Amino acid sequence: MAVIFLVQIFLFQLVNNLNVSLLLKSFFLISLFGAQDSIEIIKMPNEFVPGKHQMVIFQVTNHSDLSIQPEVQLMLPNGCTIITASTRFKLNPKETKRLLYTISLSPQATIGGGDFVIVFSNQGLEIERKLVNCTVKKIHNLGLEVVDKPKYLKDGGEFTCTYLIKNKGNVDETIQLLSRKGSVEGLTNFVLPIDSIKQIVVKQQIPLSNTMQIIVNDLSVFSQDADTTFTKNIPITVYPN
Repeated sequence: MAVIFLVQIFLFQLVNNLNVSLLLKSFFLISLFGAQDSIEIIKMPNEFVPGKHQMVIFQVTNHSDLSIQPEVQLMLPNGCTIITASTRFKLNPKETKRLLYTISLSPQATIGGGDFVIVFSNQGLEIERKLVNCTVKKIHNLGLEVVDKPKYLKDGGEFTCTYLIKNKGNVDETIQLLSRKGSVEGLTNFVLPIDSIKQIVVKQQIPLSNTMQIIVNDLSVFSQDADTTFTKNIPITVYPN
């Protein structure tokens, strides 16, 4: 048994230090660590949510007869960041250890799939690589605010109010604009890309009156993809001339 143990150490050092082919390295790794899975996923969200922290738990196993100090590397899709991670550790022969990572996604992390890659290695030599498909949840999040409006009006003529639309979600939005009281200047149908802003001007006629009145300037933003409408109403006092 002692002779086998010494031979395993010799083989590991040989593979790690010599410039041998990948196929030959793989052969030695299987002989040392076995063909079993060294990485097992314990907990991972089916869908990652942009703008939130998510917990990932997996375990690594040393199937060899040698004590090792492995390195675990996580390669994440775009928009993902590791917030907390397990520190360096030692694995005795046949020992298993659970590792916990906290992953943060930016609010604009793109939808769709991506590879979440876990690499388990020792002294720079890769033991196992596991690829897990990572799906990011589709988030529709439009912001609508007023950036300019008159404090008051005199009757007759026309006025404008200015709005700002921001796409704070992680998908491009197909937008349709509508004003019940006024008219939207420029395009009323367009695509608003992720993390972009568009300024909208609504022009409106001031009705004639002999008394003070309050009129409303409005803008409705309809997202065709989310089938949702956002509306702003601006009440403005009109004084007679």
